[in-house]
Parts: sequence; C-alpha cells; structure tokens
Amino acid sequence: MDILVADDEDDIREQVCGILEDEGYSPRSCATVAEAMAAIQQRLPAMAILDVWFKHCDKDGIYLLEELQRLSPNLPVLMVSGHSTVDIAVRALRIGACDFLTKPFTLDDLTRAVERGLRESRLKRDNQEMAKQLGHGLDYADFRSSAMENLLKKLEPWLKTDRRLLVTGAAGTGKSRFVQHIHQQSPRAQAGLQWHNCADFSDDAQESAVLFGSTERQVGKLELAHGGTLVLENIDCLSAVMQQSLVQFLQSKRFNRIGQGSCSVEVNVRVIATSEKTEKTLQNSDTFARSLFDCIALGVIELPPLRQRIEDLEVLLTTIQERLSLKFNHIAPMISPEALEVFRQHHWPMNIRELENVLTRLHYIGSPLSAEQAKRAIGDEEHHQQQSVALQWQGLIAGLSDELRPAREVFETHFLRYHLERFGGNVSQTAQSVGMDRASLHRKMRSLGMDSLSDSE
Repeated sequence: MDILVADDEDDIREQVCGILEDEGYSPRSCATVAEAMAAIQQRLPAMAILDVWFKHCDKDGIYLLEELQRLSPNLPVLMVSGHSTVDIAVRALRIGACDFLTKPFTLDDLTRAVERGLRESRLKRDNQEMAKQLGHGLDYADFRSSAMENLLKKLEPWLKTDRRLLVTGAAGTGKSRFVQHIHQQSPRAQAGLQWHNCADFSDDAQESAVLFGSTERQVGKLELAHGGTLVLENIDCLSAVMQQSLVQFLQSKRFNRIGQGSCSVEVNVRVIATSEKTEKTLQNSDTFARSLFDCIALGVIELPPLRQRIEDLEVLLTTIQERLSLKFNHIAPMISPEALEVFRQHHWPMNIRELENVLTRLHYIGSPLSAEQAKRAIGDEEHHQQQSVALQWQGLIAGLSDELRPAREVFETHFLRYHLERFGGNVSQTAQSVGMDRASLHRKMRSLGMDSLSDSE
C-alpha cells in the first residue's frame, strides 16, 4: 500500500516512514510541498500523511490536502502538526482530512489512525460499488448447472493470481457481476475496482484522458486502480489508436498522461476485460489487434446463456427477488410451482437481464405468483419491442416528406431509434447490429439530433 509522507522535519519523517515499513506499507518520503506535488504527479498514493507547516515554503499542508481532495475525494489524508490551533484542525477536517494528530504522537496513535483512514476509505469505495451493483448477492457456489460448475472449476486456479482475464458472453449473461466475483476472490479484493466502458466513447482524445489521465491533473482510471483491478468493459469497442496505447501499457506497466510535459507513470494493476464477442471472433477480427488479444486473454472465461444453465434458475430467482425487495422496500411474491415451470420452459433470449425485467414487472403482484401471471409477464416483455416497432413505423409513414432528403432523415431517425431501444441505448451493440462502426454511428446520431437517446450501458 503506497503512502505519501510529507514533513519538513527529517527525524519525524524518517520515523514515520520506518513505522509504516514495519507495518508492511510502502511509504514515499517528501520534505517540501514541491516534492510532495511532484510525488503526487508521479502517481496518486493510496493515503497521505501531511504536516501542516513547511519551513521556507510558500504553500502548506492544507494546500496539499485541498489538492488531494480535488483529485480524489475518497483518498484518506492524515494531517499532523506540532504547532497548530484547534481552528486549523477543524478546518482540515472540514476540508476532508480523515484525522488530525498532534506531535509528538505515539506509534500506536499513528498506526491506528492509518488503519482507520484506510478502512474508512475502503468502506466508502465498497458502498459506492454496492450502490452500482445493488444487492449483488450471488453466491456462485450455489449454482448447480454443469455449465457453471465447469466454468468455476476452470476459473479456480486463476482466482488467487494477477493473471489478466477476458470474460465473454452474450448480452445479459451477467459479465459485470461475474467480474466483481473474480475481484472479490482475488488478493486485490481490499483494493479498488475501477470500471471503464469502452463503448461509452467515440473520441480517442476524450477516452485517453479518462483512461490515462491528463497533465491538467485529471486522474485516469489506470492510476485510480493502482494496487487493484481495472475492468475494461466491451474491450472490442476500442479504436485502433486506443488498442495500441493499451498494448504499450500492458507490456511496460507504464503510461504517459495526455498533454505537454507528461511524465511516465508506473502502476500495479490487474486488468480484466469483457466482450459480447466470442474468443474465436476476437482472434479472427480485422478490427481487434491480435497483439491486444494476446496481452489480455491470458485466461478466457465464456459465460453460458441462461437457457444452457436452467438448473440455476431457482438460485437466480431468489437472488433477484431479494435484490428487488431491497430496492423497492417491498417483499417479492412467492413463485408457485406452476409459475416456476413456466420460467423453466422459456427460452430467455436476453438471458438474466430479461429475467430481471420480468420479475420487476411481477414484483407488486400478490402471492403466490400463478402460471398465467408468469406467462403474461413474459409475453409483455416480448411484445414490448413489437409494440414499439409498430408505433415507430406509424410515425415514420405519417412523417414522410415528398422530398428525398427529409424523407431519408425521418427514416434514419426511426430506424436508429428502434435499434437503440432494442439494445437499451447501447451504442456499441446498435452499431454492430446495423453494420456501422461506433464512431460513424455517433456522428450520424449527432447529425440527426439523437445524442440524448444513447445510454451505452
């Protein structure tokens, strides 16, 4: 764990660094505000211990605290001082310091403050992740299908390693939650889990700044993931330029931020990628670099569709209903044996995502859930898209102009709106379906005034 120690008193600084090393941390030592800023520029630490006052410096530790809060609000900062007033301590805590120690402090005071700061930071991070994955709740050991048993057996040797993995599977098969499971079982489970959806970007410069950071001190996802795991969702959506940049990082474990005067940053990150395309498709793709495939796919896990693991249906039903009960603060209905058989017989073309939608429709229906109610909910989900199509084409016919160009724009708008709704606003999947590359689809949507329709989740 990387901890920045900034103090102008040599003996205090050396003592603090020695204590931290004895506790298993990796301290970086700085004697001035300028040295501390340079160290932060080199790589964002996991925690900082800052003196308030620095001799012969025009800036102080409060300035460093404010900078760190701007860059990473959840980063724990422990302030220390031998000459501060209560007002200074209160100000530091209000800005965001996790604690304030007065010199001289004991070894126990320091280690407890560091442990508490890191623990509270981890809890904040975990709570944010739980908010994103509300009621994750899946215990993969409960799955009974041979498809999942074989998959978990294949995964087991890789769980306790830093091996890069590629997780593939059709839309709705649960790739994000499975990646979260891998991270939670890994040695990096106590560190951060950063997500980067490659389908969200049509502009290389914007994506580079988000992933690698910029010299204007936009901290990139790679730097935030130092010590933990970075998940690259829909990795096949990366442009050729971004693919090459990622290969260079994976080979060297170093990268440069975007902008002038950028320095090289070294990070320790495990990378896991996901894709809806199969391993074979990616290997043979003309648009996905083989060098990137070789770097990222050191282990490949393909999640099966729900129809191939129907033995897991009851576990999924229980887990999803528990999640919905927590979300809506309302107990989900019991599922009758007849309704369960209806669920078993359904093909589930959109996999777990479709199952979640159906159970959401049924959540406020009284217990027990009947077979007829289950059929109706499945039918409603299947007919939702068909009704949407009918309404859209009615609007298309009514809106056609006698002139070719406006008529073509009306057609293109309705055509793309249909496919965007079909894929839940996901631009990457829509582009693949209509035979366009992602950047071209973004440009077409902008020209038609359709930017607000995309979600890219």
